[in-house]
Amino acid sequence: MQVSSEDSLSLLSKWQTESTPVSIVFVSTEGVSFSFSGIVAEVTSTGIVVQSPGTCEFIIDLDGVANWEYEDSREAPSHRKEFASTVVSLLGVTFKTGGRCSITERKTQRFT
Repeated sequence: MQVSSEDSLSLLSKWQTESTPVSIVFVSTEGVSFSFSGIVAEVTSTGIVVQSPGTCEFIIDLDGVANWEYEDSREAPSHRKEFASTVVSLLGVTFKTGGRCSITERKTQRFT
């Protein structure tokens, strides 16, 4: 379901405060893709930083976001049982360039 920027930033701020483990998957329109696991390190009015401490970080410039989508695993259809068993929720980002990113809240222990 499509959600507002305000709702998305609120959820990301919650994940930051709680050091919630997240996974990032990014795919560009040019075929470049990458994924990693980490935490939401920073949420501001201009951008978001997700980082895997000591290895990498992913920065989302909010000016480049076209829309946000939210999916809760408790509402997943029965054919997506694997999704529901490993993920709490998913925040999808579509960029104005056409690239896509998913930030998933994982069902694992918290980072400290």
